[in-house]
Amino acid sequence: MNNLRSRPSNQASSGRRPRRRGPAPDVEDLDIPAKRARTRSKGGDVNWLFFGSGSARLLPRLLADRRAGPVFLSSIRPSPAGAPAAADIYPLTGRARLSYRRAAELLVTQTGWTLHQFRHSALTHLAEDNVQLPLLMAKSRHRSLRTLQRYARPGPDAVAALTTAHDPARRRGRASQARSQPVGERGHVDAGVAGR
Repeated sequence: MNNLRSRPSNQASSGRRPRRRGPAPDVEDLDIPAKRARTRSKGGDVNWLFFGSGSARLLPRLLADRRAGPVFLSSIRPSPAGAPAAADIYPLTGRARLSYRRAAELLVTQTGWTLHQFRHSALTHLAEDNVQLPLLMAKSRHRSLRTLQRYARPGPDAVAALTTAHDPARRRGRASQARSQPVGERGHVDAGVAGR
């Protein structure tokens, strides 16, 4: 995983539109034990996509014996008229890299959810779990808090839990409970509260 191979510009070599850069890793870009995949940004910088344990368990089944080529393949071979660049085809089967558009269609068909809804939901859950905004920005690759805000919207249950956790009456209730306990049953922290 140390040497990052360079991919030729598809437009210059074939006259075809270049494939969309970004999260489209090849098999050799995967680091399954570390649960990450190397990608290239539009500017050519190396970025890492991180995935969970479930994906780490399923990826070897998806890849079978493949050691190179696109991670996600379409189910059919492309027509000669719409053939993608050579870097986007797995040579042993002739199947092409699964496009973002097709992945989105399959997800809606199988789950009823869009990729956007999954992204929104994941970021909302992280925000509700008190993940700090800089980490949310790094995970989602948002460059602006303004664009992140539309995703990180805690729901009513999270707001209610926050309100309850920081309710002054609740804190006073803890202090009055500590004062009402016999001295021998109080812990070190409670003894300090009871002395107020």
